[in-house]
Parts: sequence; structure tokens; C-alpha cells
Amino acid sequence: MDSIACDQCKISFIGSDVVLAGTCGHVIHESCLQTPISSSRNYCHSSGMRRIYLPFQHEVTEAERLVKQRKIFQRELKEADEDLSLLRKDEFVTADLHTKMINKNRAMKMRKIEKEVEVRTLNAEKANLLKKVADLEKVLSAQKVLTESARDVEKMITQKMPADSLAAATVILKRETERLEGEKRKIRSDTRQQQKENQVLASKYRNCKEKLEVAIARNKNSK
Repeated sequence: MDSIACDQCKISFIGSDVVLAGTCGHVIHESCLQTPISSSRNYCHSSGMRRIYLPFQHEVTEAERLVKQRKIFQRELKEADEDLSLLRKDEFVTADLHTKMINKNRAMKMRKIEKEVEVRTLNAEKANLLKKVADLEKVLSAQKVLTESARDVEKMITQKMPADSLAAATVILKRETERLEGEKRKIRSDTRQQQKENQVLASKYRNCKEKLEVAIARNKNSK
């Protein structure tokens, strides 16, 4: 009976093993019950498994038990290495995706900043254009008013004042302008003279103030 081995782990049964047999024909260890059968690629369900007792010819030695345990450990270590390899691969893929997401977010932020700068620039240009348009409209409006006023004045002069009266009015206006200019010059001259007199008075006031301060200081020292 020593040649019978578990269909899952391929380890020969020994006397201390709990052996299960199913209707599917597999004979496995109880510890291998939840592991897929490699030969059939199916699962043996516990509901269809029954314990069987095999007639072993001799008792299990300590060496056989250690060999069996060593094989089990080697199998578990191999499975752990495979799981670790898959985990590292998943970590690498995750890190790569994370890096791509970071780069994508940075690119999106840069595009957003560029759009904001572009929008601010366009808004500033729009404001400048609107200001220029408003100024131009004001100039055009003023020119229109001046043109209309000049036309109205010219029309009034042409309609109501004869040529002789217009010439006389022009002479009178010229004389009045010259008189006003003379008065302005006189006022400027008087203003300059008044400024000079004010400067003289200010100088006299400063001198008197200094003399008074000196006298007060001497009076304090004498006391």
C-alpha cells in the first residue's frame, strides 16, 4: 500500500494520514480537500468525500514523517513564491498606473492654467477695446456737437446779421479782447508786486520773532 499517493500533492500516504476518497475516483489527503485536483482540473466537494482506511504494512517512521512534512513545506513555499511574484507584478502595474494618473493630472492642471491665462488675457484685451470704443464714441459725439454748433452759429449770423453789422461786431469783439488781455497783464503785475511785498513782510516777521526769542532766553538766564 506504500505506492498509493495523493492525487493532489502526489505524496504517498502513510499510516497517520487521514485519507478521503470521492465518487469522482480521487484519493486525497484531508488537508488537500479544498485544493483543485491538478489531474482533473475540478474540485472535489466535501459532500461527496468519505474517509477510507488503507491497510498499511508498517508504522510510519519519524524519517518518513519528516520527508512528508518537507515536501508539503516545499509545495507551500512554491505557491507562496508564485503568489509573491503575482503580487509584485500587480504592484508594478499599479505603480505604473499611478504614475500615469499623476502625469495626466499635471497635464490637465497645466492646460487649465493656460486656459485661465488665455481667458484673462482675452478679457483684458476686450476691456481695452471697449474703452477705446467708448473714447472714440465720445470724440465723435463731441465733434458732432461742435459741427452742429458751428453750423447753427454760421446759420444765425448769415440769416440775422448783415455784412456791415458783422464787421462792426468783429471790430468790437477784437477791442474787447485786447482790453481783457490788458487787464489780465495788469492783474499779473499787481500779483507779482503783492508777492514781493508779502516776502518782505515775512522776512521782517521772522527777524522780529528771532529777536523776541533771544530776549526771552536772556531773561530766563538772568533769573
